[in-house]
Amino acid sequence: MAGCPRECAHCRGQIFRYQVLPHRPMRWLMVIPDSSEVLAGEIGSCGDAILIRTRQKMIVDLSTWYIRQSIALAAMLSDLGYGFKDHFSPETRQILYDISPGQDGVDWIAQMLQIENR
Repeated sequence: MAGCPRECAHCRGQIFRYQVLPHRPMRWLMVIPDSSEVLAGEIGSCGDAILIRTRQKMIVDLSTWYIRQSIALAAMLSDLGYGFKDHFSPETRQILYDISPGQDGVDWIAQMLQIENR
């Protein structure tokens, strides 16, 4: 979710190196090994972690779709480049503004532009 800049010997499987979250002092870890269980955690800058492990189907499905849609969105925005905002209708711009009050007063489009420019 933070967009690993390069390959290392520790990652396995299909790796997507898109940054899909704004830079934050904490990191997220989401592991869904078999579509029946999720381990999700937040790791603070000091290494402290808060984790949840569940087989609750709705949480597993939400987590799975969050990851899939985040990867798809990052891939599309990467292809569109900096000018992606020019492809949105005024109605779409308003929806994106309405659904995300944004962190630190930054709306969704501005957050995506910040990520794209890193």
